[in-house]
Amino acid sequence: GICEGCGLNCTDLLAVIRATPQEGRATAILKAVPAFASSPASLRRLVTDPVAGSLWHADHVIPVAQGGGQCSLLNLRSLCVICHARKTKREAQDRAAARHAAEAAPRAAETAILQDAEAAA
Repeated sequence: GICEGCGLNCTDLLAVIRATPQEGRATAILKAVPAFASSPASLRRLVTDPVAGSLWHADHVIPVAQGGGQCSLLNLRSLCVICHARKTKREAQDRAAARHAAEAAPRAAETAILQDAEAAA
């Protein structure tokens, strides 16, 4: 597959990795995709087990947490593992921010009610 995030041709890179002796794979991968340096575990997996699932993933365009798990194949796209990890991290941060905002809203309303009561007293 071709990564819809960065345009990396994962199929071609996988062929290069498989044709490279294991001791030279990390160098070949980092030369093609320097971002793998930020993910040593992904790099190690790809060096030791060069299969498609170690290089690219099917990603839900509409996240599963937002109902995307029930969609058709039109909701899927190819992302390299680096782009997929970045997207997943960003989505997790967005969910955490929304959760914190939802938790803060009742506390803010309660504080406003208490302040109004104190002012009236």
